[in-house]
Formats: sequence, structure tokens, C-alpha cells
Amino acid sequence: MHPPRLIPILVAVLLVAPTSRAQEGDPPVAPPSLEAVEAAQAAAAAELGALGAADEPASAELRELLTRLDHTLGQHLTELRRAEELELDREQAESALSEPPTAALGEPPYRLATYDEAQNGLERARNERARLERAVASAQTSLETAHSELEALERERRRAKEAGLTDLGPVELRIRIAKALLELRRSELTNATGAQQIQANRLARAEAIDAWVTRHLELGPDDEREALAPYDREEATLRRRLARAELDLQEAKAGWTAAQGRGDDAGLAAQRARIVLHQKEVALLGETIDRLATNRRIAGRRLAVLGAPPVERSELRSWLEEERNGLAELDRDRNLDLAEITTLEQELQEVARRAATPDAPLALSQRAQTLQTQAELHRRNLESLDRTRFLAQRLIGELERSVGGVSLRDRLAGAAERARGVWTYELFQSGDRPITVGKLVIALSLILVGLLLDRWLARLSEQKILPRFGFDAGASHAFAALGFYALLVVIFLISLRMVNIPIGAFALLGGALAIGLGFGSQNVVNNFISGIILLAERPIKIGDLVQVEDTYGNVERIGLRSTRIRTGDNIHFILPNSTFLENRVINWTHNNPKVRIRLDVGVVYGSPTRMVEELLRKTLSEHPRVLPDPTPIVLFTEFGDNSLNFQARFWVSIRSLMDRLRVESELRFRIDDLFREAGIVIAFPQRDVHLDAAAPLEIRLVGKSNGGAAAAE
Repeated sequence: MHPPRLIPILVAVLLVAPTSRAQEGDPPVAPPSLEAVEAAQAAAAAELGALGAADEPASAELRELLTRLDHTLGQHLTELRRAEELELDREQAESALSEPPTAALGEPPYRLATYDEAQNGLERARNERARLERAVASAQTSLETAHSELEALERERRRAKEAGLTDLGPVELRIRIAKALLELRRSELTNATGAQQIQANRLARAEAIDAWVTRHLELGPDDEREALAPYDREEATLRRRLARAELDLQEAKAGWTAAQGRGDDAGLAAQRARIVLHQKEVALLGETIDRLATNRRIAGRRLAVLGAPPVERSELRSWLEEERNGLAELDRDRNLDLAEITTLEQELQEVARRAATPDAPLALSQRAQTLQTQAELHRRNLESLDRTRFLAQRLIGELERSVGGVSLRDRLAGAAERARGVWTYELFQSGDRPITVGKLVIALSLILVGLLLDRWLARLSEQKILPRFGFDAGASHAFAALGFYALLVVIFLISLRMVNIPIGAFALLGGALAIGLGFGSQNVVNNFISGIILLAERPIKIGDLVQVEDTYGNVERIGLRSTRIRTGDNIHFILPNSTFLENRVINWTHNNPKVRIRLDVGVVYGSPTRMVEELLRKTLSEHPRVLPDPTPIVLFTEFGDNSLNFQARFWVSIRSLMDRLRVESELRFRIDDLFREAGIVIAFPQRDVHLDAAAPLEIRLVGKSNGGAAAAE
């Protein structure tokens, strides 16, 4: 490979390619001239020819790269010439946009043929605009891809230089090709954008012509004859084809009977294929003939919509709904035809592959011909379907424009009519009773109102009614909760009954719910049933002080799934109801708030025990929270290791753990004060240390004197 041979090519390509991607905000890069691209292509062609004439073997890689460069530059030349043509098209489109519609159509009034021609032109302009929008998006994507490829090649060149490679000819040529491709993509995007702008002018022109023709359209008797005449001619042709197809079908059936009599299996198969083919042809021709009636109806309605006198708006709305339903049916038929054609083509490919073998039977070739004929029949039917769909879509557009101009009163009437249709729409039925949207909405509204009323009654009974009959807070909450859920079930059943919805309509939902509860909601059901048991048996109630493991708190709420407990630190615990039935739970205030507290105190040995007992009794009797009944007890429990131990047992009424702690603290303060006044010492741990030594112990005192350190032994 000889890199000097690349110099003419590289210089020429530099004329048409920028060195890097333009940054955002930079001025746009000027496109290369036609002459510069032609010169670059000529240089590439010369270098390619020089490679072929050289004595040494030409590099296949270099030849391929030069060929790609030549091809890219040729495409760029095509785009530059197309840009010149687009400039002429732009001038013509702008000139045509300023011309009056009469310059192309003549003076009004206009007939139906002119109106259809204007409609066709408008539709073609809109389709072309959509195509150009896709082309611009594709060109933009291609330009971004070209940018990315150029950057990747430049990174590759930098890595090669850093690695110390000297032969960079192929890499440099790839970069120049990428730059030429980048310029090509820019030209493609510029041309696509320009074509889009030109098409915008053409679309505006088509819209102006369509609006002008629509305003000056006058239909007469000749228009109806001209509109229906093509369908009459087409129907005559189709009926002749149908008659021939029916004769062919009869002949095929007769041939099948004859082959059956002879016992000719090959003849039977061939005649059976003919029968199937002609049956399909007769069926499709019949569908096409029936579709002509739809075409006539559409043509008649178009004449009625476009002509005078105007059709009633209610009838126009009815036509619009009918045509929309008909268009949906045509779409379904078209999809079926497309699926049938796809199936036939796939089978035809397989049969043709098998028939191409040397020893293939003749039946395969006949089968391939039959499949090809069936596919062609379906394609003809598809063309007929597309023509009818086109007419239906045009009529729907005209009906929508006519209905869109209705008054506010008509719109409200139409909205009310649609609302009544939705209100009476049947969702499903239970037995012979329809379940409509209206019934379901009324039932849900009644249930919602009943739920709000039920909650209000439950709150009223819990806070005001039940306490007047002597129920405490816990009992009031339990009865109110049970009554709430029971009344909710009654409201649900009454609501269904009032709108005449049988409960059997929810049998399927109930069965599905039961299965779901059985397999996926065991814990929920367990807690739900536990909540009912807690509300009914009341092992705990609102306000109780309970202990769950190491947690103390007061019960604030008992629901059907969980219970809320608040600790003395104002921390709320949400516990599943099953916790209170399956685990050990201590209820400190289950029957009444009275609990017995034990207070231990120890005094040093030698203390007057009777005085200690008297002081403890005095402390208990003075405290207002200590209940006199049952009578407090003071016990001398044991002679301890370091103290004489006493125990005071007494009853207090508490509602929370803090009540108990506060009483114990106040009693301990009072006991300490009384013992100090009496000179009684509260014991603390003590130990006597005994030393057993065979010789006298040496004692040394170390201290400081006024002049320094002194030691004595």
C-alpha cells in the first residue's frame, strides 16, 4: 500500500467534509458546491483506476473504500441536483398559492365530479405531508448516526497515533468517507425539510380549493345518475362473472361425480380442488355484489348531505353512527382477507418448493396453481373492500363536518341521549334481570350514603347513647363496632333490593372472593375473625392497660383487623388481632382498675424492726392513692445477706403504667424521709474481708512534708 497515492483523494474530500461535528449554537455549515463534489468524485475515480493499472497487487481494502467513497459522492451529487429542482418547485408552489381557485377550476358553480376531484387532491396532499414528516424524522436520525460514526472513527485514529502506528491510510480514508457521508446526510435533511415546506404550500392550496368548491357546490339530477352509473356497470360485470363461476362449479361437481364412479383417486382430488376454488370464487363475488349496495347507499347519502334541502341533524347523527359501525365491520373483513392471503402465500411457497424437486408429483403443481388463483381472488376482494372503505371514510368526514355545526341545544340533546344510552347500558344479567350502569350507580350511591349514616350512628351510640345506659368506654366501643358492621351488611342488601339487583348476581364474585380468601388471605381472615371474637368476648377493651411481651400500653382502638395500643411514651403499636388470642397477653385492668403492688425495702442489721413496720404502715396510710380496702400489709420477709428485708403489699387503682410508677416513686420518697428522721439506715451491699497471714504485715505510709517527701515505716 502506498499512502502518497491517497493525497489527491484526501485533498478533494477535504473540500466537501467538515472536520468535526458542529457544536450547538455555531453558524450552520455551508453546503459544498456542485463543482467541488464533482471534482472530488473525479479524483476518487482516478485513484480507483490507478489502483487497477498498478503492477503490484492492489489492496482489496483500499479498493473497497474508494468504491464506497465514489458511491457516496455520487449520491451527494444527486441530492445537490435535487435541491436545485426543489427550489423551482418552491417557486411554483408559492406562485400557485397566490392564484385564485378559479384559475384551476373555472367559474362556479361546480358539480360532484369537481368536488370529488378537490377532495382527492386534498387527501393526496395530506398523505404526502405525513410521508414527508416521516422522511424528515428519518433524515434527522441518519444525520445523528453519521455524526456518531465520524466521532468513533476519529477516536480510532487518535488511539492508533498514540500506539505509534505509521500506516494510517485506511483509517484516514474511512474518516473522509464518514465526512462525505455526513455531508450527504445533511443534504438529504435539507432537501427533506425543503420538500416539507413546499408540501405545506401545496396543502394550503388544496385546502383553499376544497373550501372554495364546497361553498360553490350545486348538485342536480345528473349528479345522482353519474354517481350511481359506475356501480350499475360494475354490478353487470360481476354478475356475468358470477354466472360463469357457478357454471364452472356445476361442471366441477359433475366431474367429481364421474371420477367417483370410475374410482379415479387422482381425478377426485383434482375435481375436489376445482370445487373448492369455484366455491370460494362464487362466495367472494357474492360479497362484492352485496358490497355494491353499500356503495350505492353511501353515494346516496353523500348527495343528500351535500345537496339541498339539508337533512335533519338527528338523522345525520344516526347516519354517522351507522357508517362508523359499517366502517368497523369493513375493517374486520379486510383483516380477515389479509390473514387469508398471508396463509395462502405461505402455503404456496411451501408447495412451490416441493414442486420444484425432480420427482415431484403433478398434483403439487395443480395445488400451487389453485392456491395462486385463490390468493388472486382474495386480492380482488380486498381491492373492492378498500374502495368501499374509502367511500365510507369520505362520507364519515362529510357527516362529521355537518354534525359539527349543530347548535348548543342540539349538542345538549345529543349528549343527553348518549348519557341515557350509557345509563341504560346492560353490563350483564342475572336470571332474567338486566344489570345496567344506572342500577349499579344508584346502588353504589345508596351504599355510600348508608355508610356515612352508619358511621354517624355508630359514633353517636358510642359517645352518647350507650354511656347513658351504664356502658363503659370499652363496652360502648365494642357494641358500636358490631352494630356498625351489621348495619353495613343490611344497608348493602337493602341497596341492592331497592334497585332490583338480585344478590345472586354476585354469586360469581363471592365464589372468586372465597377462593381468594382461602388461598391468599389466610392471615387477613384470621385477624378478621379474631377481631370479632375480641369485640364479642372482650378479653381486652378500650382503655385497658395491657402488656404484650415487654410492651406496656393502653388500648385505644379495636378494629376488625388490628388493635391500636398507645404506650406511656405516646408510641402507637398496631398489633394484629390474632396476637391477643394466640400469644400470652397480660391485662392489668381487665375486670377493674385495682392492682396490688409490692414494694421492697431493706434496713441494716440492728435497726428496730417494729419501728420499721410502723413507719411503713404510716407511709401507706398517708398516701391518697393507696386503697384502705383491702388493708395494706407489711411483712418482715427475711434476714438477708446485707439487710433486714421488709415488703409492703397494697392496692391502688390505675389506668396506665405511669400511674403505678408514680405511686411507687412517691412512696419511696416518703419512706426515705421517715427513715432519715428516725435514724434508720437503708441497707446497701457490704462485704467483710478477712486476712490470714503467718507473719505481721508490713505497713508503709508515704506522704509529703513541708520540705519535701517524707516516709515512715
